Amino acid sequence: MPRIYALFIINRNGVPLFTKTYAPSKVDPNLVSGFLTAVSSFIREISPEHKGALKSIDAEDMKIMLESGENTVCALVVDYEDKLSREALRALAERFEEKYGKMLKNWNGNVAIFDEFEKEAEKILWVLTLKPYHIPILKKRVEEDVKISRDFWPLFATINGHKTIEEIAREVEINVDEAIARIKDIAKNGLVDIDIVYPVQRIVEIGKKSIYKLIQFIHEILGGKISKKFIVEIVKPLSEYIEVHDHTIEFKDVRKLAWHCTPSEIMEIIQYIGIAFTKYFTPLIGKIALKHWRKIEEEIILTKKEEIKKLHAI
Repeated sequence: MPRIYALFIINRNGVPLFTKTYAPSKVDPNLVSGFLTAVSSFIREISPEHKGALKSIDAEDMKIMLESGENTVCALVVDYEDKLSREALRALAERFEEKYGKMLKNWNGNVAIFDEFEKEAEKILWVLTLKPYHIPILKKRVEEDVKISRDFWPLFATINGHKTIEEIAREVEINVDEAIARIKDIAKNGLVDIDIVYPVQRIVEIGKKSIYKLIQFIHEILGGKISKKFIVEIVKPLSEYIEVHDHTIEFKDVRKLAWHCTPSEIMEIIQYIGIAFTKYFTPLIGKIALKHWRKIEEEIILTKKEEIKKLHAI
């Protein structure tokens, strides 16, 4: 499924109303907003009667998808377009117009009033991020009676808040794509919740524990100043994801990471840090550090191998 990099909503005059960036290293909000403003103006000039004529723009390794409303232009930046992402973008444009359309006709210029749209946007967009490793949870209450086809009943019997979509698909004997589609449908009816952040959050927790133990080991051998220096050097290429706090590391905004990173990519970052540590020192200390890192992997990562594997991190 497409990776979501950013969402932009501008008015017909090109003023950014709502912006949400999930991959800062890939998308500069100011540049994209300015670009969309120019495109909006250009389209009005050459084809004022066809407001929604332009549907997408290819930009290197990403695509800017466009949907026009009466008062706004909605843009979703993804790595590629498919039917589902187009449906989601259309739903976003319609919902924004429905919620703020009347207000926009006499808008006073205060963009803060659109901040609350973030929750509604994520409810629409999370279906694009749905993967086999996500874990659906049944809601305890539904506000109104909902009729569900018999085809969906086997899913309800297997959803317990612990099984991944992949496990559910296997148990119900359908393919994963079909399971995702069905879970998406029952989620629309308010019967299921899915925490799309959990898999990435869990791998981050496991990874941080592993890295912290390695940092402690280096600290004991070489002291605080030297170990911190190496920490800073090692995470420089990963500054989009990680920052240094005292003598340890922190992942930046895990919620944001979950929208465009998979658990396996987080695990690759963790492995990179572990191995990089061992390569920054003299051969002797590096060899000792590598041996210790392998021991940490056995103690923390390999003991949770089944969980990590379930979440598609390895």
